[in-house]
Amino acid sequence: LTFIGHGLGAGDKMAWATTASCKIGLIPFTDSGSNVATEQTFASSHIAATYLFASAQAGKIGSVCYKFGSEPYQLHSYVTTKIVELSEVTAVQGAASVAVAESPKALQFKGKNLAEDDRIRWITSGTDCNANIATLVGGGGDGANNMKLDDSLQAKFSFTTAVAGKIVTLCHGAGQDPFRHYATADMKVAMLTLFNATSGSSDTALAGVSKTFIIEGFG
Repeated sequence: LTFIGHGLGAGDKMAWATTASCKIGLIPFTDSGSNVATEQTFASSHIAATYLFASAQAGKIGSVCYKFGSEPYQLHSYVTTKIVELSEVTAVQGAASVAVAESPKALQFKGKNLAEDDRIRWITSGTDCNANIATLVGGGGDGANNMKLDDSLQAKFSFTTAVAGKIVTLCHGAGQDPFRHYATADMKVAMLTLFNATSGSSDTALAGVSKTFIIEGFG
């Protein structure tokens, strides 16, 4: 985060509050120096800080408490951040670990502080959510192969045949934050590519006569 204002300087402090008081209900965080604290002291007038919130803080909404020099803390209740955690993905029908190319799939997302319009995408390899993006029929909800959660925190989509045979992994973007990769949330994309008979026509079978079919595909 970067803070902009008047009178900011070295020695100023900042904290995250969950109540109307800057004295109680402060949210602990890990700072850029890997120190766990509830208060950040700024070393210069260039006010910028990095925060890492633990999973135990997920679901909380913090308001900024700012302290100018030796002045008391002041609560800025209009400056807030919500701590988001995606904890589970389940299928509305079928399994969450399998999708069939060009067939609609609906998933239910569960967690803390998830919201309508959070963004979802899948990648076919690696951990970079901006590379190797799995293609969706129609380009997904925005034409760029992303989906958005609806008001029930569900996402509906179909993979193109280009993704068949691959195992894709999930990326989730809360609000306008960058995507985060979830390596353990993976899905196999299946597709039937061949259905044929070893003899005769595959669209005809005689009652009482055995017939052998060859079935090939992905997944």
